[in-house]
Amino acid sequence: MYCLTGYLQAALESASTIVTAHARQAFAIRAAWAELQRAHGLTVWPTPDVLPLSAWLMRHWSRALDDDAQPELPLLLDSLQERMLWEHIVSATAHERDLLHPHGTANAAWRTWQRVHDWAIDLRALRGSDSEETRAFLGWSERATQTMREHGCIDAPRALSKCPVVADPAAGELMLLGFDDTSPARRALLERLASSGTGIREVPSRAALARCAKLGCADADDELRSAAWWARQRLERTPTDRLLISIPDLDQRRARVERTLAEILEPVSLLVDSPDEVLSFTVEASVSLDRYPLIAAALTALELAAGRVAFDTVSDWLRSPYCLGGYSQGAARARRDVLLRRVASPQLTLGSLIAALANSAWQQQEPETLAALRRFQDELRATTRAPASWSETFSRALALLGWPGDRALSSAEFQTVEKFKEALRALAMLDRLLGRLDLAAAVGLFRRLLEQTAFQPETGSAAVMVTSRLGDPVLVYDGIWVSGVHAAAWPEPPRPDPFIPWAVQAAAGLPGASAQSMVARAQRTLAGWVASASEVILSWPARRDEEEYDPSPLIVALPDFDHAGLHRPQYSELIHASARRERIVDEIAPPVATGMPFRGGARAVRLQSLCPFRAHAEQRLRAQPLEQPEPGIDARTRGSLIHRALEQVWSTLSGSQALHELSAEARDALIEGAIAAASRAVFERGRRWPPATRTIETERLRVLLREWLDLEAGREPFHVLALERSFECSVGGLAFNLRVDRLDRLADGRQALIDYKSGDADVKDWWGERPGDPQIPLYAHVVEPAPGALAYAMVSAEGCRFEGVSAAPPALARLKVLDDWRGQLAAWRSVIERLAADFVAGRAAVDPLRTACGTCHLHALCRIDEVTARSVRGGGDD
Repeated sequence: MYCLTGYLQAALESASTIVTAHARQAFAIRAAWAELQRAHGLTVWPTPDVLPLSAWLMRHWSRALDDDAQPELPLLLDSLQERMLWEHIVSATAHERDLLHPHGTANAAWRTWQRVHDWAIDLRALRGSDSEETRAFLGWSERATQTMREHGCIDAPRALSKCPVVADPAAGELMLLGFDDTSPARRALLERLASSGTGIREVPSRAALARCAKLGCADADDELRSAAWWARQRLERTPTDRLLISIPDLDQRRARVERTLAEILEPVSLLVDSPDEVLSFTVEASVSLDRYPLIAAALTALELAAGRVAFDTVSDWLRSPYCLGGYSQGAARARRDVLLRRVASPQLTLGSLIAALANSAWQQQEPETLAALRRFQDELRATTRAPASWSETFSRALALLGWPGDRALSSAEFQTVEKFKEALRALAMLDRLLGRLDLAAAVGLFRRLLEQTAFQPETGSAAVMVTSRLGDPVLVYDGIWVSGVHAAAWPEPPRPDPFIPWAVQAAAGLPGASAQSMVARAQRTLAGWVASASEVILSWPARRDEEEYDPSPLIVALPDFDHAGLHRPQYSELIHASARRERIVDEIAPPVATGMPFRGGARAVRLQSLCPFRAHAEQRLRAQPLEQPEPGIDARTRGSLIHRALEQVWSTLSGSQALHELSAEARDALIEGAIAAASRAVFERGRRWPPATRTIETERLRVLLREWLDLEAGREPFHVLALERSFECSVGGLAFNLRVDRLDRLADGRQALIDYKSGDADVKDWWGERPGDPQIPLYAHVVEPAPGALAYAMVSAEGCRFEGVSAAPPALARLKVLDDWRGQLAAWRSVIERLAADFVAGRAAVDPLRTACGTCHLHALCRIDEVTARSVRGGGDD
C-alpha cells in the first residue's frame, strides 16, 4: 500500500494546496505522490502544491507585496532571520543578566514569542508579573518590535494574524495537515481566507484501521532489536510494505539505531561499502548543518581566519578531503601532519598555522598549499562589513581553498553544499537587521546560523522510515511501531513556558501548560496512529540505566503483542558462532640483525623490561604515538633547556674549584650566558614559542640554575671529565650508541656517573629482574672504567638534589652506600645482557609490569584489556 490516505490523494488529484506543520511532512507527501505516479507508469507529472506553513506564508505575503491594490507591507522575515534577530537582542543583554547560555535563552524566547502570537496572548497581561523571566522577555519583545519597525520588517508570528488575503483564481482549495492544535491565529487566518472565497478543505475524521498491541521489552536495546526484527519479518512476508518506526530519543541514539537496523535489515551493508540508496530504511533526524563534515571543514577555515582554533580541529581540517586538495594528497598530508605536531601550538590562528607550515616539510613539498592559505588570509583581512558583503567574501575565500574538495561529490554531499549556499544567502539577508560586523562577529553569527539550520539530505523512497516524531504520521503505513511508550514519558509531562505566567497560559489554553492538555494530546496522537496503519505496536523498556518503567496508562488495556520469533540472534553472533577458530600463541618475532647499530637501543632495553610486546611494537614496528601540542612548555623541551644550560655551565667551569672562585657577579653572568645559549638552541628550533612563555620559562630556569649551583658548591671537590659523551657498545648482541649526560672524577679518584632529570624519576626502578628503568644500570655496564657512583641529578621546582648509590663514602649527598658494589654491577650486567638478548631474539610476549600499562598507548594493539577481562572472569588476578 502506498502511503497516501484517500482524502489526501483526492486533494492532490484536485490540485489543492496542502499546508503542513513541518517541512519533513511536506517532503513525505510529495515523495509518496511521486511513488504513486511511478507505479502508474508515469515518468513526468506536475509537482503537487505541498509546502510547510512558513513557506506558504512567505509565498502569500510575496503575492500581497506584488498586488498594487494592497497597502504597502513590511518585509517578511524567514525563520532563520527571526532567530538571528532574537539571538542578537538576547546576546546584547547577556552580560546584564549573567546568562550562562545566551543562544539557548534566545531560542526559548523566540519560541515564546511565537506562542504569544499564535495563541493571541496580550502582552499587557504579562506586565504585572513579578517573574524575572517574564520581565526579561517583555524587554526583549520591545527591542525586537522596535528593531523590526525601524527596518521595515515583520516576523511570521505577527504576519500570520495580519496577512492580507489576495485572491488567486488559479489556486485550488486549501488544506492544513499535521497540526496538533489549531491556534487562534491559524483559525482567524482560515476564516479570513474562507470569507474571501478561498475554498477550505476540511480534514475528515479517520476510522481506526489498526490492530493495536503492546509489548514490554527488557531495555532500550532489546526494544530497538525487536522493532527491527518486526520490520524484517513484515518485509519478508510482503516486500511492498511501508513501515514507520518511531524512536523518541533518536537524535541521541542515531548511530546505534543505524547500526542495529543495518545489521538486521541490510546485513550485507556491514560487509561491503554499499551506498545509502540501497538501504531499505531511512533515518529521519534533525541534524544541524554545522555537524556535517563538509560544512565543518568550511566553518573551521573561517574560524581559523577569525581567531584561535584547537590544534586537533586544525589537524582534522588539513587532512580532510574537502579543502586544499586533501583527497588526492591524503596519504602525504597524514605524514606531514606528524611533522606539524612537533612545531605547532595547542591553539592556532591562520597566521601561526602558515608560519608553522613554512617551517616544516610543507614549504618544500606543498608550496601551492601555502600559497592558497596566504591568498585565503588576504581575502579575509580584518575589516568591518555588512552581512551581505561577508556572505560574498566567505564564498570567494572558500573557493580559494578549493572547497568543497577535489573529488566528485555524492548526492548527499551535493545537497549539503546547496544547503550551505542557502545559509550564505540567509546571512546576506540580515543586512536589514544588523549593522557592520568585524570578521570574528561575522563568523560567529554564521556559525549560529548553521547551528540553527536543521538538514537531512533527501534519499530515495525506503520501505522503513525511522523518525523521532510522535505526532500524527499524516500518511498511511502498513505498520507502525512506536517505542518508549512508558508511564514516565507518555503522555509527556507538562512543559509550561518559562516566560509566561502559568495563569495566563492556562487562560489561553496554551498546549503543554497542564497535565490535562498533555493527556488530550496523547489521546489524539494515539487516535492518529491507529487510523494510519493496519498494525500498530506500542512498546516500552522495562529498565533503562538504573530505572524501572511501567507501560503508559493509556496502553495498559491493549492486548499483548505476540513477539514469538522476534528475538533471533544477531548476524554477527551467527557468523561468530559458525566460525572454526584455531588458537595460535605467537610471541616470537623475527630476530634482530646483529652487528648493525640499532637506533634507540637503550630505550629498547628499557621497554623490553617494561613489556616485551611494547619494545617490539615501538622499536621495530615503529608504533609511536602521535605528538600532541601542549600549552606552555612541554616536559621534553623543559628537559632540553636544563640539559643545554648545565652543559654550557660546566663547559665553562670544568669543576668545583672554578665554581668556588666565581664572584657573585661572575656567577650571575655565567647563568645568564647559559640561559641565552640554551634558549637559542631550543626556542629558535622549529616551534615558535610566544614571548610570554619564553620569559616565564627563562625565569624559572634562572631560579633552578642558582639553586643547583648552590648545591654543587657544597659538594666534596670534583672535576667534570665529560659532558654529553657518546659510547658505542654491544650488549647481548644489540649494537647501539649511548649518550651520558655527565661524568665527574671525585676526590678519591672514582668516577661518578650523573644523569639529569627534570621530571619524575625513582632509584627504586633500577632493581629487580625486570627493573622499571634500567637506563642507569645500562650506563654502568658500558662505561669504562666502571663508575664508583651512580646518581640522578634532580633539577626541578620540587627541589634540587642527588639521588642514587655509591661504592663508598664520601660521594654525593643522599647517595646510598652499597656493601657489595662489584656484586651489584655484575647483577645489573646480567639483567641488561638478558633483556638485550631477549629483544634481539624477538621475544615479544604481552607481559607488562604491573605499572607499565598506565603509560602505554598500545592497548588496542596488544589487547591487554581483553586478557585482563578473561583473567577476571576466570578468577585470576588483575
